Amino acid sequence: MTGVICDSSFRSLDDTVRHHLRLFRGFRWWLRIVPSWPVTDLAIYWMGRRGGFDPTQSNVEAAAKHLRGRPVLFVANSEDRRMPKEIAFDLKAAVGPGAEVLIVPGKSHGGAWRDGTAAYEAAAAVVLGAAGTGAVTAAAAQ
Repeated sequence: MTGVICDSSFRSLDDTVRHHLRLFRGFRWWLRIVPSWPVTDLAIYWMGRRGGFDPTQSNVEAAAKHLRGRPVLFVANSEDRRMPKEIAFDLKAAVGPGAEVLIVPGKSHGGAWRDGTAAYEAAAAVVLGAAGTGAVTAAAAQ
């Protein structure tokens, strides 16, 4: 069976670009006048164009629904401004039963392993152990 450990994830490219524009507005006063439209739409379009992909397909929340019945762990730092901990709970809800969330105290993005190694190892061991048993739940078999 396959298990997933997802650390400091995003919901979708669209959501991430819009969130980061809001963050950037706090850096300098003049960034507050940058309009959400068309800036976010143009940024998303050009990311896809230059990267050769469809930006609407960069959606972790939609993909998470395909993990139902599998052991999944979503990890986040408690005060990560780039990818707030609420995202981990939204992704857990998309997966449903079998998914777990680990929130580690800390402000960094992607620093949960460093900030809470013991808790991270324990939670990861549970997910990897469940994945190693090969026991497929009814939801995963569908």
